[in-house]
Amino acid sequence: MALGSITEQDASTLLNDLRLGLNADGYDLLVSTIDDKLRLDIVAKDDSCEDCLVPKETMTQYAVDALQERYTGITPDDIVMAYPAQQH
Repeated sequence: MALGSITEQDASTLLNDLRLGLNADGYDLLVSTIDDKLRLDIVAKDDSCEDCLVPKETMTQYAVDALQERYTGITPDDIVMAYPAQQH
């Protein structure tokens, strides 16, 4: 899917339930676009539960499922998922 049709704000709104779940485990979700892909950064807060994060592939699928509510053509290949250890 060409991400030209999805805005960061729209994606952020569609991913709000996912963000709330992450917040409960001490993480935040940042949404941006990069190289025609949607980048989702999971950011650990001081009180984060490292064991609470599901595998990256599972989290990516959660995001795809949420975004498909409005963007039916989006696939896991359209998302770059960054976990805390990868944000250096």
